[in-house]
Amino acid sequence: MEKLQANTAGLHQPSHDYNRSALGTFGSRDVKIEGASVHLRSSKPNSFKSLMSRVADLLPGNNGRVRSFNRNQKELSRELGQLLGRVYTEGKKGPVDRLASDLSKVLDRSDKLASKLAGYDHEAMIDARLGVHLDKLSNEALEMLVSAFRKQSVDPQGHAATAERIANDYESIGLPGIGQELQQGLAVQTGKAAALLDQIRDAVNERYAERISLSHGFSSGEAKALVAAGAPRKELNAWRATGIRNPQLTSFLNAGVKPSPARQIVNGGKTATDFTQLMGAGLGLSADAAVSCLKGGCDLAEIQKLVQSGLSQQEAIEYASSGCSLVQKNILEQQGLTKGEILAIRSSGWDNQEATDLEVFRFQDVDPQDVSIANGGGVNDVFKVTVGRENGPETMYFARAATTVPGNASGIFFNLNNNLMQADPPRLAERNVATFKANNLLGFQITPETGFASLQSPDGEIMVGTAMAQAPGKAVQDVVLVPTGGWRPALPYEQSTLQNTYGGDLKKFNDYHERSGIIGRINPQTNALEIDQLELQPHDIPVNNPSLRQQAIQLQYLDALAGQGDRSQGNYFVQKNSDGTVTLTGIDNDLAWGNFPSSRAEMDDAASGISGQLKFLGLPPVADQDIIDRFTKMTPDDLEDELGHLLTGPQLDAAKGRLKAIQEHLAQLPRTNIVSDWGPGADAIFNTELNEGNCYLMRDAQFFKPAA
Repeated sequence: MEKLQANTAGLHQPSHDYNRSALGTFGSRDVKIEGASVHLRSSKPNSFKSLMSRVADLLPGNNGRVRSFNRNQKELSRELGQLLGRVYTEGKKGPVDRLASDLSKVLDRSDKLASKLAGYDHEAMIDARLGVHLDKLSNEALEMLVSAFRKQSVDPQGHAATAERIANDYESIGLPGIGQELQQGLAVQTGKAAALLDQIRDAVNERYAERISLSHGFSSGEAKALVAAGAPRKELNAWRATGIRNPQLTSFLNAGVKPSPARQIVNGGKTATDFTQLMGAGLGLSADAAVSCLKGGCDLAEIQKLVQSGLSQQEAIEYASSGCSLVQKNILEQQGLTKGEILAIRSSGWDNQEATDLEVFRFQDVDPQDVSIANGGGVNDVFKVTVGRENGPETMYFARAATTVPGNASGIFFNLNNNLMQADPPRLAERNVATFKANNLLGFQITPETGFASLQSPDGEIMVGTAMAQAPGKAVQDVVLVPTGGWRPALPYEQSTLQNTYGGDLKKFNDYHERSGIIGRINPQTNALEIDQLELQPHDIPVNNPSLRQQAIQLQYLDALAGQGDRSQGNYFVQKNSDGTVTLTGIDNDLAWGNFPSSRAEMDDAASGISGQLKFLGLPPVADQDIIDRFTKMTPDDLEDELGHLLTGPQLDAAKGRLKAIQEHLAQLPRTNIVSDWGPGADAIFNTELNEGNCYLMRDAQFFKPAA
């Protein structure tokens, strides 16, 4: 049985016998009082038979006074409830006007209780009655009450000034004694009111801290620090996710640092103390700039080293804010990189290897007129660039390295890769380049040339990211929808939609209804709305084209190795060549190389859709001997040598696990599923074992012509 010690210090007198027992309640819980100990018995509604009234029954000399005592403590509870309610409803905007009056009522009622009971404990009674009210509040209501009480105060100086004016007024009419008594009394009452406000505020804070300690797994000290710092409830999960605990947690809270910056500082090997030192060094740093320095490992001492190297203080801060130490600056300068490139590289979290690989695509001399904003992805900015290369002008796409995941795109990462995409930082550039290198390692030609790049934006900013050659042809989903020719009169609701929803604008009507497979037109003779069904006009490529089949299966195996999670119909291109063959190219290869899946079981799980929204179809039940040979010859060491500097340790381990799963899958393929002819010789397997759930081409068959 849980045991609580009652705060009965004010009731104890050595001559009293405390061996007797009595029943009562504490807060909303039934208790049994044995001497000075209180035992919880059950959770029944509070009957206002309070702990203090039952203790009063045990004290000598108080018989016959309990009824009056109970009545007054009920009034005390009511007045405390009114005070809490007023602060809750009116204190959201600022100080409550009648707070001092409410506090005085509680004090007056407490004084009456003291007159009814010898040895009355003022603080214990108020805490007990507060507990009754606070136990009934939700966590959300408690948080709001904590916030409201933070804005409340009793102004002793203001009351003292008022009392002094009153005393002066009485003195002016020849009654100085009365004025002085009033002045002294008001000072005493103001002090009591301020102490009572502190007691109530502390009780509210402590109860809320207890709640969040239990609900979020914080220690008592951490919970109290979070409440004292005014951390909103929506931040509690974020703080817990950082893994930062006391004493660091309290230090960050005292410094005013939010969860995400705190995690970045800790990941950079720095502490809240380093943040405080930077902010107090008189450098004029903003909080964001200080965090940028520390998350890159640059503290105050590093800034001083940069200054001592000959940089101005502003230049030193500029380098440090990008996370560039003096040693790193010297290394990158030796590679011939400009200041703008160095700052962009370090701000993106790149290391020296990425900087070395930058040599191929340094677009510093590109005419700004040849740079335009393209349709970007959900995470990073994409630019279309025309560059001069050995074979003449070439169009490439530059994707700026993303350092964080925007809120509107975070679901891409957390849904696609089972919360294991390492979204901060996302390292999209490294993932994209890793896919191109894996393509080359296998000897495939199904991804565009991709490499690390630097580019000056149209507004003059130096950026780093990846450059990707333009894929030939069109995206698979880039097809035309055409009317069937079966025009019919519009139904009444369709006519109403055109007029009332779109104001008669036929283009807006069609833009919306195209997704439903219908289109409208105005008959020039009758001026009436007519409707027709839309049908898809596919690419001029039969779905059973041998080279299309072969490359689609190659892409699916490459995606299986990469753990690609976003191979939609818009993320691979097809082009029909003059000889009838097809060139297939996979683009947007950055949502890959996560920690998941890492085994055959996890790959099957991902393909089933259980793990979220991966556009991953698993391992196809078909291959040719060339695919088998290329994957069989690949070793885990090959992956480490080629991709080790691009992937984290867990990502590389997961890739090795996927390679093993692919090799085992290929080794177990029946001979009938190993094709030597991707044309008619593969018809049987495509018609019987491949479907929209295990093959890109069958999933997307509607975008191609029927089998020839």
